[in-house]
Amino acid sequence: MAATPTATLAGTGATFAITDTSDWDTGFTGSGTITNTGKTAVNGWTVSFNLANAITNIWNAQIISHAGTNYVIGNLPYDSAIAVGGNVAFGFQATGGSPVFPTSATLNGATLSSAPIVPSLSVSDSSVTEGTAATLNESFTVTLSAAAKTAVTVGYKTANGTGTAGKDYNAASGTLTFAPGVTSQTITVPTHPGTAGSTKAYSLTLSQPSGAVIARPTATGSIVTPAPYVPPSATVADVSVTETNNTTATGSTLLPAGALSTSGNQIVDASGHAVKIAAVNWFGLETSSFAPQGLWAQSYQTMMKQMVSLGFNTIRLPFSLQLLNSASVPNGIDYTKNPDLQGLNGLQVMDKIVAYAGTLGLKIILDDHRSAAGSGPNDNGLWYDSGYTEAQWIADWKTLATRYAGTNTVIGADLSNEPHGAATWGDGSANDWEAAATRAGDAIQTVNKSWLMFVEGVQSYQGNNTWWGGNLMGAKAHPVVLTAANKVVYSPHDYPASVSGQPWFSAANYPNNLPAVWNQYWGNLYQTGTAPVFVGEYGSKLQTTSDQQWMQQLVAYMKAPGGVGGAQGISWGYWDWNPTSGDTGGILEDDWATVDPAKIAAITPGFYHAADSTTVLAPSGVDFTVTLSAASTKTVTIAYATKDGTAHAGTNYTATSGTLTFAPGTTSEIVAVHLLGSAATSKLTFMLALSDPLATTLGRASATATLVPGAAATVAAKAAVVNTNGSSTMATNTSVTTSLAGHVTAAIGDVSNGARTATVTVNDDSDKASHAWRVEIDTASAITGLSGGTILSHVGNVYMLGNATTNGAIVAHGTTSFSFQAAGAAGATVDAHLVSLQ
Repeated sequence: MAATPTATLAGTGATFAITDTSDWDTGFTGSGTITNTGKTAVNGWTVSFNLANAITNIWNAQIISHAGTNYVIGNLPYDSAIAVGGNVAFGFQATGGSPVFPTSATLNGATLSSAPIVPSLSVSDSSVTEGTAATLNESFTVTLSAAAKTAVTVGYKTANGTGTAGKDYNAASGTLTFAPGVTSQTITVPTHPGTAGSTKAYSLTLSQPSGAVIARPTATGSIVTPAPYVPPSATVADVSVTETNNTTATGSTLLPAGALSTSGNQIVDASGHAVKIAAVNWFGLETSSFAPQGLWAQSYQTMMKQMVSLGFNTIRLPFSLQLLNSASVPNGIDYTKNPDLQGLNGLQVMDKIVAYAGTLGLKIILDDHRSAAGSGPNDNGLWYDSGYTEAQWIADWKTLATRYAGTNTVIGADLSNEPHGAATWGDGSANDWEAAATRAGDAIQTVNKSWLMFVEGVQSYQGNNTWWGGNLMGAKAHPVVLTAANKVVYSPHDYPASVSGQPWFSAANYPNNLPAVWNQYWGNLYQTGTAPVFVGEYGSKLQTTSDQQWMQQLVAYMKAPGGVGGAQGISWGYWDWNPTSGDTGGILEDDWATVDPAKIAAITPGFYHAADSTTVLAPSGVDFTVTLSAASTKTVTIAYATKDGTAHAGTNYTATSGTLTFAPGTTSEIVAVHLLGSAATSKLTFMLALSDPLATTLGRASATATLVPGAAATVAAKAAVVNTNGSSTMATNTSVTTSLAGHVTAAIGDVSNGARTATVTVNDDSDKASHAWRVEIDTASAITGLSGGTILSHVGNVYMLGNATTNGAIVAHGTTSFSFQAAGAAGATVDAHLVSLQ
């Protein structure tokens, strides 16, 4: 080792240490560390010093020049900034052993040396807020830039500003002494309250230093006497909703209450009945917006109700680990539409989404989409990166599992989005995703045993490559086995050719080859009864024939029975709700309100329906808005509870109580009350009462919810009709309508010259007129002609037809009709049912 292993050079605001970390006869390895001891950040640095040894290699820095023994070393783009109190380091290799390090250098042109540097003194501003106390102490901190070897003294004295000595503060003067090694001292000045709402200022000045120089001689002291707190007034507004009983013979699309588990290849409820997750992805929390997208266009409540009305029972909610940082400030929110999100951080916005989902009966799957805020998975394809370690990843999951342990709304954790690249499966390496998922799942189960663990695949396994996260071939030999059993669901992603080319899209037998492809990579886990599968992402703009074929095949593949008792097919999560997805678009169109009919028509066959007939209300909840008359500087809390009127808890609605908390600056919060499956036949009412206000007063302390009966829309099962030679009449078929009751009838003509004709009558069964309708036709026969309607979409065997401009309006209890021609042989199945009547 060198005779001089380290040299530390210092100057005003910085030090530079150069160290011999290891050496040998012909060379050595060294390091240089620059520390910012000043008061402002450094942005860009160069250090110049003399070294007789020749530097042959350098990292985390660059050699700007080398003349003789003099080196000028500079930063690289990624390490140019040095925060106050921070440092940067670089390393190098040099020839020759036993280096003699310099006794002086320059940093950004300023001299650094091993000679003693005279420290400097600074005093910082201070502020004190007076309350009812007659006297409070205000503290000024005096700092020495570096510890001295001998005592340092400095004088100090206060002086009037807008504040007066003896009235607003007590004059102070004296001498402050820093013993050797001490770098900070405090000067205390007693202060007194002034006029309410006023601020008084005075100064404290340093003088006559000994053993140091003064860098900042004067500081300002502020005496703040706040005005008396005027509490805002809280009011709650009345609300009225119109209920419609939508009773389906095939049952509710919502999942049952309670935690879910697994049995064989089925996801099951607490009673062991098989269920199916039919989710929609809603992204945004994982980005620097720290909020689900679309909140600039609609309220989150409106969109979540829309999800339920379409048949989704779960939201897969992507987030970033950075969201858990309390400094994650949401943006892209219209607070006039979402007033209760004002002032919240990103994690608190997630809380709101979870809480409201619970009132609607929606479930949530939390998806760790990436570490730092952004789009897509981590760039390195792993569950950790340079900014977030695996330990941090697991700790953050435990935080969320603890946070939501008290609710069954969150049903599970999608542990990491789309492992790919270096991610492996079951090989025991540092990047073994199967092992990491096991560690994370076991850690989560120490704080929350209710959750399902959704484990995605990798990209490559034993030379077989597919979509990021889509390869689960290794799960057969190396399954994820957790301490708490029956909680693992495997979750691949799958996309069509428009997203990225894959060899199977160009095969001669496409699309009939797709089931075999899915069986190879992930479907065999379900087909063999090994484990449940949740296709966490799939989607398309459906603008090409190839994509439409892929969609039809995948929906049919996921729908097919084959589980325990043949109860349910493969669960799924459609990508996505947002129209802003560049690859797939969304369920919503660009206005963030209109539903894309082609996409809904394509995925509707795969929705979940409970085994029993279930009544679902539209809407499924009542939202009471509680508003403060002004933003408060204090945290406001108000207790609330529902009370029966002519509507009764347990029959018409779910009794609800709790405490609202308004963070400082927030002026609006929502109390959501869930409606039960017994719609009103006459107007019914119940109340929400406010009580126990803290830091506020109650203006209007109670509000009334009025439940208005709407037209019933009874839904019967679809009945396919097989047509034989000769005329036949299609059975009446109906489906969930948007507002009015109705049905369709269809008369199918004889097959002639390879084609048949059909006349479909749309019936308005209500007491109100309608102005638009949609009818779905399911047939393998191609529609070749259409009169009195328009084709809105055609995916696979499903045609979505809408009214023409001349026959959209139907009088109460009236009818309209349209006709079509379809190619096909006798015996082919044709099915028609009403989708909407508005």
